[in-house]
Amino acid sequence: MSTSLQFQPPDTFQSDMAGTKHTKLSVAMSDTQAESNTSHTRGQESNVLTRDVRMSHSGDTTQDNRSESEVESKNGDGKHNDGASTQTSLSPTTNLDIAASVPDFYRVLDLIYDRGSGGLVDKIIIEQESLGRLINVLRPNAYTSITKVDFSALDHVQVRAIGLYGSKSAIVDFLRQNAIVDKETALAMLQPIDTSINPTQPTLRSGMYVHMRGGEDIMHVIYWPEDTTWDDNCVSSVSKNRITFMRYLTKICDQVVCLMSDEHARAIVWRRNNEDSDQESDDDDDGGAGRLFAFEVSKTNEQEEGVTVQPGFEVHSPLISPGNAPHGVSAPPDNLRPRLVRGELEQGIITAQYVAEQRQVRHETETINDFRLKDIMRRQAICFSDSLSIDTLEILFDMKCPFGPSVEGAITQYRVSVSDVKKVAADKLKKGLDDMHDRVDKDSGQLLASITELLMSQVMTKFPLLAGSGIQLAGIAKEPKDVPLPPDDDHLQNLCLMFEGVELLIHEASKVRRLNAVTADRYNILKERILGLDYLFSMETNLTNHERRELVSTTLRDGFDRPLKSGVRRLINASKRAFAFVIGTESSASRAVDVPENVVNVDDDDFLLRLPDIVGRSPLLLESGMEITELAMKYFSTTVEREAKDLARNIQKIQRKTFREQITRECQIAEKKQLEDLRVGILCVLRSNWENDKGRCVRKYHRYMSLFLLVE
Repeated sequence: MSTSLQFQPPDTFQSDMAGTKHTKLSVAMSDTQAESNTSHTRGQESNVLTRDVRMSHSGDTTQDNRSESEVESKNGDGKHNDGASTQTSLSPTTNLDIAASVPDFYRVLDLIYDRGSGGLVDKIIIEQESLGRLINVLRPNAYTSITKVDFSALDHVQVRAIGLYGSKSAIVDFLRQNAIVDKETALAMLQPIDTSINPTQPTLRSGMYVHMRGGEDIMHVIYWPEDTTWDDNCVSSVSKNRITFMRYLTKICDQVVCLMSDEHARAIVWRRNNEDSDQESDDDDDGGAGRLFAFEVSKTNEQEEGVTVQPGFEVHSPLISPGNAPHGVSAPPDNLRPRLVRGELEQGIITAQYVAEQRQVRHETETINDFRLKDIMRRQAICFSDSLSIDTLEILFDMKCPFGPSVEGAITQYRVSVSDVKKVAADKLKKGLDDMHDRVDKDSGQLLASITELLMSQVMTKFPLLAGSGIQLAGIAKEPKDVPLPPDDDHLQNLCLMFEGVELLIHEASKVRRLNAVTADRYNILKERILGLDYLFSMETNLTNHERRELVSTTLRDGFDRPLKSGVRRLINASKRAFAFVIGTESSASRAVDVPENVVNVDDDDFLLRLPDIVGRSPLLLESGMEITELAMKYFSTTVEREAKDLARNIQKIQRKTFREQITRECQIAEKKQLEDLRVGILCVLRSNWENDKGRCVRKYHRYMSLFLLVE
């Protein structure tokens, strides 16, 4: 039977590659040996359509993070030429690696020799630097390192990957015809790789190379073989490398083309029809590839094997005596007898002993998810803990745990009851708080009046002059018996007993400075001038009424001089001139009287208590005394009103806070009691139904799992 062979020479391959259809020819090549009669076969593959190949991350190819120690340099200034056919010639200073001198030529898989336990071994590794340059040409900045590749960006790159393999000379002819290498480089590529002969000779190591010009969508993936790759008598390591590289090539490319030299083409044994025979067809079917091996089985010497039985022996030992069950415990005797353990070289004996059953409790804390909890409840015998809270039960119900159908109705009714209890408790709390606010607001008027009366009573007690009608014309103060007593009001006393902190607020309010001293400016000015005049009149007793009247008028109008030194005040210049004019002559020296600081720095309660006596001694000060009394009364009236409002507002805050805590606590207690009754009821339902469903498992294994759930 004849088989037609479709083969395309290298010179016509490039033109056919530009079309839409390409021939994919796979030829198994082997050198014919003169001393063997082995016949070679060659297969034919049909034409296939070329399609776009997306560069993506493939998990089939094992990536080794190791890289070649030799660093490949870029061509020229490191830039790749796009579109132009550039040839590279080798020079004495060229890198010994030819791949570094060819533009747009990248080594992706490299064959290196590594030292192992048995000597030098071949290893196929990824050329990281060259592969990174190729990826960045396809998609800039897509490659950072061998572990950082933007595969999503590479998914959008569309190229046509065409695999090339075959004879070295045919591959070099293809590169020359496509202006990828020049003549000098081609000759260097065809030289045998033997660094021991010429260490400075440029070489191209065996591996997987990619050539792709910029601007084109055709990518040639070239398998550059070793010197003896296609020999029949190649060593096993070379054959293994060929199989590995071809597997990578067929995985990378959809179309693989074999480039065959004339020498290899002539070495093919073509099978003719007249030479076919049934025996050769059988050999082809058997996949023997034309090679026959003769085997001869030698018959060994026949030997009879048998077993001879001889009398044995007995061994008595207390270690292998049957065990005894405790008194009152019935156990099968066969379960307690010793057992023989057989072995190749040694034998052993297992003795049995009765061990009473024990209950073991193991406490474990485990964080589990929904699926794990469902699996536990489905497979284990579970005893629900009495401490399961409302929130824990809600978790179980929300996860749709495998409860029986009879429990679903009870769970639904339980949830409805819980919702009703919470709603009633919330409504009760809202109503209680609203009533509390209304009650506090309703009592605000009485509270303000009681506080105002209390504070005013304290002020009048401290300043008795303000409790009466002020300073009388005769300058006699009102009797102390007319001073109003503190109000007898039980309202504030009840508030102090009921609400913690109210008594402290009232006590602190009575000590504020605004209720114990007058801070009005006009009041302090008159106070200082009245005390100064009283001191002058006590020092100068010989003044006439006219002189006294002039001095009072001038001092009340203009005041004193600024202090000349600490603790001393002086009369104003006008007062000095008037005093000097009245007492002496214009030629006589004017006299001045110093007023000590402690004379005018007197507390308000002491000043108002002495004011009637001062007015009684100096009736000229009656008008200013009445004015200062009215100022003090007006000041305290305003201050007491303001302080009373602030104190009442603070007391109401305490009332609202106390009432809110009390009402909330009462509502929570009632709600908690009702929810507890519902929780106990649903737990009883769960236990009864769950233990009935799982009772068989519980009785068989005597195993319980107490379920505790912690809700964060």
